[in-house]
Amino acid sequence: MLSHSTSFGHAQRSQKKLQNGFFIPKPLVRAMNGAFNDAWFILKEEKNMDDKKKKLIQCLKEKGGACSLEECCKACDMSKNECKKMINSMDNVKIHKHGDVVLMDGL
Repeated sequence: MLSHSTSFGHAQRSQKKLQNGFFIPKPLVRAMNGAFNDAWFILKEEKNMDDKKKKLIQCLKEKGGACSLEECCKACDMSKNECKKMINSMDNVKIHKHGDVVLMDGL
């Protein structure tokens, strides 16, 4: 009977008890933490991208609505490829065929 009690205690240790008294297996808890961390990373990246878009628009406004891609990259602290990718995702900023970045607001 003692061994049955020990094995039952071992089964409980491999689970996490919630406030409502239910148990969740530890592998599932780890999986949920991984999903949360992934979602949190995505949210942080989106906020970071929003901040960079604001910096880009501010740079374009300061330059009169258009400037070179290099100036945009410097303002956003991004590489050319990253900056082009971000600009292509925006509706109000376009890259001119000669390479200038143009703010389309008000046009």
